[in-house]
Amino acid sequence: MVSTSAQRRSFKEQNRPRSVTTSCHLYPNPGAPSVMEVTLSVMEVTLSEMEVTLSEMEVTLSETELSLSVMELTLSETEVTLSVMDVTTGPEPGDVEMFPSF
Repeated sequence: MVSTSAQRRSFKEQNRPRSVTTSCHLYPNPGAPSVMEVTLSVMEVTLSEMEVTLSEMEVTLSETELSLSVMELTLSETEVTLSVMDVTTGPEPGDVEMFPSF
């Protein structure tokens, strides 16, 4: 398992648009199998007369799973929260079958 966290960044937009790129580097824990360095470009934000706050984001990497937890944006008076959703595929109970059976 590999884990890391991104730094917190906050600043106020002045008169011209700017862009912010946050990236985090993953390194293996002591005793873990060797894993090559991975750089994730977390997000790129172009600012126009607004204040953006990036809170801490934790990335967990296991053998078959990449999990992104709490990534929070505060735009002026609006707060947006992005998190990982589990998606399952398959028929739900009560679904109508598309093809008739003979």
